Amino acid sequence: MSKEEAEDMRPEYDFSQATHGEHTAGLAVAAGKEPPSWYLSAAQFDRQAWLGEALRQAQELESLLFAGLVLVLKKEPAAAGRNLPSILEQPGQAGLRELLEALAEDSPTLQSHLIEALGERNWLVHRSLQSEEPEPTLDALTAFTSRLQKLSRRLSSLKDEMLRSMEARLIGDVMSPAEFQEKKSAAIRAWLAA
Repeated sequence: MSKEEAEDMRPEYDFSQATHGEHTAGLAVAAGKEPPSWYLSAAQFDRQAWLGEALRQAQELESLLFAGLVLVLKKEPAAAGRNLPSILEQPGQAGLRELLEALAEDSPTLQSHLIEALGERNWLVHRSLQSEEPEPTLDALTAFTSRLQKLSRRLSSLKDEMLRSMEARLIGDVMSPAEFQEKKSAAIRAWLAA
């Protein structure tokens, strides 16, 4: 910080003489002790934020699966849209197997990762809020939030892996990168409009 900036700093923002960690003891929750109500509220807010993020990642993966059915398997958008809910609910269905077999050359682990992630996605969509306790404990909130964080990261990673596989399969001989982006976006728009 320059001398000029130091002179312009208001005294309440000058922490040069502060003690590191001076107030952290008041924010920590000791094991076995009841956390303050604001702490539980913060944990519930964190859970809701991660729930929203996990649902967003799941929806983006669903839209990419739809685009894969249309672009890789060349299904009509209306037919792909009718098939997608059953594919998501029962990942062993023929449409998903065909798509994953078509992409397996570029990503051999995609099938096992996707099937596992779709099981978690189904828990998220159908059962995640049903298992809530009326007054959740801090441990329950923390465990639930941790599961949502892991799921969000897994879905994001899987979405990236699937996109790379689709690009490797389609870009080059079949279409240019710009055509791929346009067709993928058009397919997703058609799905969302239906």
